[in-house]
Amino acid sequence: MLKLKWFVICRRVTTDQPTGLFSLLDCVEGMRLGITLDKAKESGFPLAVQADVSLAMNWKRELTDDPKFTFRLTCRMPSGELFFQEELEGEFDLADQHSVTHKTVVKMSAVQVDAPGELTFEVDVKEGDEWKLYGCQTLAVWFKDS
Repeated sequence: MLKLKWFVICRRVTTDQPTGLFSLLDCVEGMRLGITLDKAKESGFPLAVQADVSLAMNWKRELTDDPKFTFRLTCRMPSGELFFQEELEGEFDLADQHSVTHKTVVKMSAVQVDAPGELTFEVDVKEGDEWKLYGCQTLAVWFKDS
């Protein structure tokens, strides 16, 4: 059975080529915007905000599982409104007959914000004709004056 072992939001991810090990640099719990809430309201929501974050995921499977899988990344603004949703493909390396782990990194250069609060990132996996939630992370958003 496919499992999402962990899912982390960080600034940068590096992979050691000989070992395939991840290094997660500057894990991120939140971000303070360089604009006050009043100024943001004047400009109009939603705001496009430079984020430069990576969503790092580590997957695990049983050897009997299909090495290919489809997952969906959904991102929501603090109000709950959708700002990004995309279906992505994952595939375990079959060059190694015993490959049971797979790493995925999704880089985001910007996010949309419509209020102070939390951005939500959800990872769903397609099981048959249905999507099943496998993981969820949040990123707090503060304005300059909060």
